[in-house]
Amino acid sequence: MTYADLLLSPWTRIAAAVAAAAFFALLLGRYPWKTIARTTFLCLLLSYALTVSVLYRLHYGELFHRQKVLDRQHDYIQEHRPSEMIRQQGLVIAVSSREEGAGFLNRVYLGNYGEQPLREGQLVLRFFDENGRPLANRTLELSELQPGEQTTLLDVETDQAVANFQYQWTQLK
Repeated sequence: MTYADLLLSPWTRIAAAVAAAAFFALLLGRYPWKTIARTTFLCLLLSYALTVSVLYRLHYGELFHRQKVLDRQHDYIQEHRPSEMIRQQGLVIAVSSREEGAGFLNRVYLGNYGEQPLREGQLVLRFFDENGRPLANRTLELSELQPGEQTTLLDVETDQAVANFQYQWTQLK
């Protein structure tokens, strides 16, 4: 979602609906035309600004969270296992868990911190609880990932929070 998409989102129609309601309420109240026009315009402007700011926080909040989680994982790998970063060609995978309903929603993020694009490949993910018991397995086919690109791969629902995960990346020729 770009800034233009955000500004022209269907959700911004809410602002027009609020301004229309204000217009008709002022019209029914028999206010002077100057007051109706000024108040309707201010109502449209304020409700539009509020709607866009809420959309911005909802959409870009997730992007900032993804970047923070991936950067933290990248820094950890660089500090504790730098040879793994070289072997994985800059591929960084991170998992963020949060409680949702009766279970947990585990969001898997993928980032390319290397210098070269990652070509098509297969990613096998295994998720474990805090006792090392398997919670879930997933196999994904991935398309090209450009240097610096980050994405949200998938959401995995489990009964317990994911405490650890393993992955195997196989680049397809």
